[in-house]
Amino acid sequence: MSHIVRHLPEGALRESTFLVLAALASHGQSGRPLLEEVARLSEGRVHLRTGTLQALLERLRGVGLVYIHRDDADTQLRPHYRLTEAGLLALSAESEALRRWVGVMDGLLDRARDRRPVPGPHGGPDDRPAPVRPSPAFYRKPAGSGHGRRP
Repeated sequence: MSHIVRHLPEGALRESTFLVLAALASHGQSGRPLLEEVARLSEGRVHLRTGTLQALLERLRGVGLVYIHRDDADTQLRPHYRLTEAGLLALSAESEALRRWVGVMDGLLDRARDRRPVPGPHGGPDDRPAPVRPSPAFYRKPAGSGHGRRP
């Protein structure tokens, strides 16, 4: 199963895919609870529609990252999705790639903060140019553009 993960480029998972895999990491879930868990994990930023979730789960199932486990206790026999070993590896690889990106961005932001100019009296750098203001002619209406009567 790990051969699937080797074919996924780093950072290849979309946010919704990453969140669905993360929601399935602790235990298998069916549709509605899975939608709610994705919204919770994303702190309300991502709300998937039922059809979008179903298409995503079928795609993940097709590449071997999730499988359907039917729970005998469920009277309606709703499919419960669970991560495969390859799904767990893909989630782990994506998580590691995100950690590296956070490290890179932290370094870039630290360097940007170190190079930040000293603010001037108006909050900007001392050497900023004076604001450009249009001349009074800019505000005049061109002849013939008024709302007067027609001759």
